[in-house]
Amino acid sequence: MKKITFKLHILFKLLIVPLFLLWPSLTSVAYSGGRDYITITECTSTVYVGEGISVDFIITSYYNDFSWTVTSSDPDIIKVDSGKTSVAVGVGTADLIIRTAHAEKRVPITVKEVPAEYLNLYMNSHEVQVGKTAEISVRISPDNTTNRNVYFSSSDNSIATVTSKGVVKGLSPGTVTITGTTSNHITKTLEIHVYEVLPKEIVCEDIVNLTVEDSCDFSVKILPLNANNQEYSVDYDDEFLQFTDSKLYAVKEGETTLHIETWNGMKKDVAVVIDRVPVQSVNIKDSTKYIFSNVIDRSAEISLVPEIIPDNATYQDVVWQSSDSDIISVEDGIFLVRGTGKVTLSCSTDDGVGNEMEFVVVDVKIILLCVVLSAAGVGIVAVVAVKERKNDVPL
Repeated sequence: MKKITFKLHILFKLLIVPLFLLWPSLTSVAYSGGRDYITITECTSTVYVGEGISVDFIITSYYNDFSWTVTSSDPDIIKVDSGKTSVAVGVGTADLIIRTAHAEKRVPITVKEVPAEYLNLYMNSHEVQVGKTAEISVRISPDNTTNRNVYFSSSDNSIATVTSKGVVKGLSPGTVTITGTTSNHITKTLEIHVYEVLPKEIVCEDIVNLTVEDSCDFSVKILPLNANNQEYSVDYDDEFLQFTDSKLYAVKEGETTLHIETWNGMKKDVAVVIDRVPVQSVNIKDSTKYIFSNVIDRSAEISLVPEIIPDNATYQDVVWQSSDSDIISVEDGIFLVRGTGKVTLSCSTDDGVGNEMEFVVVDVKIILLCVVLSAAGVGIVAVVAVKERKNDVPL
């Protein structure tokens, strides 16, 4: 019979007790039916997370095989590695289980968390801008505190909110108190001032020059760039301008003003000058039927269409005039032939650029009649002359 003493302390150690010292125990075990006995001589029943566990025990056995193992009933609370070192790793109660081939002994161990003793909250600055965030740094002592979670709260969520990770977000101007609390109810407060940056300056062009139907980019910058609300309004006369998506569109010739204003009353006026696109020349498309050259019959239809160059000229209307309305008159852009003779038709634009054409109007019917009469008159004269000549010849 063997009686063997073990000491489990971080790393389990084996001490073999001399056989002659254990003879009485060996004798008694032999008479007890031949089983192993595990006796706990010293044990730390309560430890903190992260600490090693010390257990002293004696194994009494009459078997030659006195090998033993130590395991944990819950490795999430007590961890035993291959070297038989036991360490408290989680909060709760678990058993250290000592086994031989013929016996088992369970030792309950309670593992407690290492409580926080000191909490400190600090930030680089105790000011947070509206709409911005800042993170709270946490210091907990001792360093081996088991539960290092800190629960945060804000005294006024309308001024600033705080997340579970200590991220503070400013919502409106004011002062708020952020409170941090550990799991064992140690608290610390931090006072934070939330401020708003107001617009102070409007930066843009002072004057804009455009031509009718032209457009340009128009950007407005609000300073300082970190102003919380950079919104602004633009008021203008839509008779002259349109303003969409940071673009100005010129509608009509003239001068007007852009009125820019921020939400907090900052104002700036921008002068806008819109020039016309001038007419450079006027071509005349002529589909009138001529007798020859610039001669037309009194019954002809005059067809003249002005062509404005450039085609984007602002004022493309033309005014027609006749040098002699008794020959050709102009009514609502329609040419009416009223008589015969030489006449000039001219057109002009608002820019003073124009063109003209000269016409000779004749009455073809009268011309033909004259020709016929003229030809008939020659024939009569010839007949009379022949008759008179015949009268001069003796019978």
